[in-house]
Amino acid sequence: MKLLDWIEVRGGQHKRIELYQGDLTALSANEGFDLLVVSAFPGDYTPTSGSLIGSLDRKGLSVQALAESKEIDLRASFSCWLSREFTPEDWSALPTNPVF
Repeated sequence: MKLLDWIEVRGGQHKRIELYQGDLTALSANEGFDLLVVSAFPGDYTPTSGSLIGSLDRKGLSVQALAESKEIDLRASFSCWLSREFTPEDWSALPTNPVF
């Protein structure tokens, strides 16, 4: 993983947003994150071979399944949504190879 850039986030805790290059699905335990931002065409979460969505799918995490049970839907105002919070243990419970 290569850290390309970062910005500090103001608030009560020391937080920052980091931009990395590399395989985000191959992080070690001490390279954890609180939020992962994934870019996609609206409503299209096809797990292609060279995409982060495809890599997550091969690891057992379906972005399509997350989209079907959004925690917060901000698409009308901000063209984005947030999934429910999950842990690696949840990955096996999420369906892979969803029907589109």
